[in-house]
Amino acid sequence: MAPLSLQCDYTLVQTNFTQLEVMCKASWEQLKVLERAEEKRKGGKGENRKGKHDDGSLAAECSLRHRLPKILKECEERLKVLRAVHRRVINRFHSFLFFLGYSRVMVRDTKAEDFCRTISNFSLEYRSTRQAIILQRERQKAGTESPGPNTPVCGRRCQQTPSQDSDEQRKLEEALRAPETVARLDVTLPRNRRRLADIKGSFSRSLKW
Repeated sequence: MAPLSLQCDYTLVQTNFTQLEVMCKASWEQLKVLERAEEKRKGGKGENRKGKHDDGSLAAECSLRHRLPKILKECEERLKVLRAVHRRVINRFHSFLFFLGYSRVMVRDTKAEDFCRTISNFSLEYRSTRQAIILQRERQKAGTESPGPNTPVCGRRCQQTPSQDSDEQRKLEEALRAPETVARLDVTLPRNRRRLADIKGSFSRSLKW
């Protein structure tokens, strides 16, 4: 609705209707002047002296003049219909503004083309924002299913070179092949013996009377 309404300037339509009505009234006045001139010419004395060529031209002029009232009447009726349609459209537009909560002053000052332009701009912004949100959600959904090249995990994996991967694999294999006694704690270490000696000394001091 808005793009079609933007193509029409309702203020200009109102001005055009007024101009057409004025021109239609002026055409009726000019037609009356032509009829008076025709009556005067028919009553003239030199009418019988005209030749055949003049008679043919007069016949063509008379046929056109007789068709002019019909043409002007059709134009006047079409103008009335267009005026009624324009009035109904404007009344419905004002009723819609009242429905939206506009006051009488705002309704009188609001132009239909400006209102339709605002609606068109809002719909364009809404459509573009909605498409952007839908695209963002689809990207997020695809990112959770399979990590893309921009994710941190995949970035770290891509940054690792084949040599680093082989070194890490070799270290892991050496750790798995190492004997189990190496991983266990040795109770004969000096640190553990000193700790046991300290515990025994503190226990003996606490038993003194």
